[in-house]
Amino acid sequence: MINLNNFMISQADLIRKAIEKIDSGSLQIVIVTDEKKKLLGTITDGDVRRAILKGISVDQPARKIMNCSPVIAHPNDSKETILTMMRSKVVRQIPIVDEEGKVVGLEFFDFLIKPQKLNNTVVLMVGGLGTRLRPLTNDCPKPLLKIGNKPILETILERFIEHGFSKFYLSVNFKAEMVKEYFKDGSKWRVQINYLHEK
Repeated sequence: MINLNNFMISQADLIRKAIEKIDSGSLQIVIVTDEKKKLLGTITDGDVRRAILKGISVDQPARKIMNCSPVIAHPNDSKETILTMMRSKVVRQIPIVDEEGKVVGLEFFDFLIKPQKLNNTVVLMVGGLGTRLRPLTNDCPKPLLKIGNKPILETILERFIEHGFSKFYLSVNFKAEMVKEYFKDGSKWRVQINYLHEK
């Protein structure tokens, strides 16, 4: 959970303080508010860079470089709506502002696109003989054949992981020990891998 106070400054605070907060928050933005936490503007690391290039001193008040008309969203906006706004306006952070103009949240592009962890179990059938790929599969099971610099099964596994899956069963048969030796329990990928042995 984001602590909004870590991202807020007043318009009277110095640009120096904005830089310190941007640096410590590591999310490239601070929100400028009044004493009632009403939104006045935002300052991003890009705003700071442009100010420095213009020769504006970091000891000037933050209001000198803040964006007075930032892109905002409302509490009832869906994540999909906010993502669409971010993409169309090319911004990576959006303050969430209520009807009174008060800042009640802050959304970040990287957080929104991060997949939700899914509880579904994925079963991958990897026990085939690879007959049609002989002689490539004489000594190596098809799932371990490399495409590029990694086994095809590793690429498939990583795609599932990118979409939030973390529980896997590999159904093995032909050269099962080679598959098990390579993937083990899945800890290398921070997932759980179990094995089903086909008859």
